[in-house]
Amino acid sequence: MPKSLFDSNYKAVIFDLDGTLIDSLESFAAAQIKALVENGIDRHSAAELTNDVRMPFDRRLRALKPELEEEKIRKILADYVRVYNTETFKLATPMEGAKHLLNTLEQNSVKAGVVTSRSLLEAAIVPTLERVGLLSYISSIITPSDVAKPKPEPYGHLLSLKRLSVSASSAAGVGDSPEDIIASKKAGILAVAFTSGFYSRSELKSFNPDAYARSLSEILPIVAGGCTADKQATGR
Repeated sequence: MPKSLFDSNYKAVIFDLDGTLIDSLESFAAAQIKALVENGIDRHSAAELTNDVRMPFDRRLRALKPELEEEKIRKILADYVRVYNTETFKLATPMEGAKHLLNTLEQNSVKAGVVTSRSLLEAAIVPTLERVGLLSYISSIITPSDVAKPKPEPYGHLLSLKRLSVSASSAAGVGDSPEDIIASKKAGILAVAFTSGFYSRSELKSFNPDAYARSLSEILPIVAGGCTADKQATGR
């Protein structure tokens, strides 16, 4: 690795939030279970409904509980948002190495941005980042309400580039989902697949990321090392 990140062409890294910078699995599941139980669904059934948090909660409810009336679903979702925003967001934790990575980027004048698909829980983004000690490192936060279409469309990444005042060729995108990889590639930035989040490397491989990282500590060599995308993609 170069002694300074100034040796690298990368001037910004755009991160996904959940499953990449923060571990939010427990916080999501706890809020969902409590909201379901409050609305008369037994805890066992509620727990089964939280098995796969990769699908948005509203879509999962409609798919797995088609017997629920729309008014009931709206009530459950409202309670979910309330519980998360007031209670269970506190269960989220920074991913291992997140603070060190962001601090190192900042110390070397590499900006960090966030592009997230959160919509229902958008209000808790800043409080969550602040609680886990990462907010001060983030120069830009883009949510679905900021753009015409969320990931996998590139609008969030393109807006992030604009707010960070960097070109696509000077930025890398890091995320743990197919949508992150697709959006990064559409935006023309280096697409790094983080394989310790909600999706595994085998699940992300078919989306042809430019590089892989099993831990956040592996992001720094990708950004600072000057390795080509094809060389990184054939790595671990």
